Amino acid sequence: MTDEIHPELLRKRRRRRIMIGSVVTSVVIVAVGCFGVVNHIDQKSLHRDDYRFAADSLFVGQCIKEIPDLEVITKVTAIACESPHNAEVVGNVRLDRTRPFPTQKELLDIQGTQCAEELQKWAPAFVDDETVNLGVLYPEQPAWNSGARTVTCFAAFTDGPRTGTLHR
Repeated sequence: MTDEIHPELLRKRRRRRIMIGSVVTSVVIVAVGCFGVVNHIDQKSLHRDDYRFAADSLFVGQCIKEIPDLEVITKVTAIACESPHNAEVVGNVRLDRTRPFPTQKELLDIQGTQCAEELQKWAPAFVDDETVNLGVLYPEQPAWNSGARTVTCFAAFTDGPRTGTLHR
């Protein structure tokens, strides 16, 4: 018995190695290409100065370009506070998970009490400022039904856009 490998078997092994090498190379090229595209998009987004946010997903200190004159606000544009803006987020109030969807009266109560407390914590110098009005952004009924319970408190400016933050 000889230890020689049949030439046809050698050709099949060689073809299989070439095929595996080609597939691995293709996967690597595609992965590197995808990373490059994602990295390019991410780098591009770093240079933006405004971002659209769901109205109930803002964080304290974000500035809002403008508050639309609508009954229910679903999206707002957050911008750097150094740019002119018409409002600033001063607090987030997390409501109880078992609570039913709030009525307009309950939202006004939250605005007048809990949001006033949030303004006191964030920017006490503006509590008695007549050019600063408090408002609330809250989840719509479908988002509420899905578990969203954060009411966003914002300070809107009656004297026009401002630059800088209220935080002191």
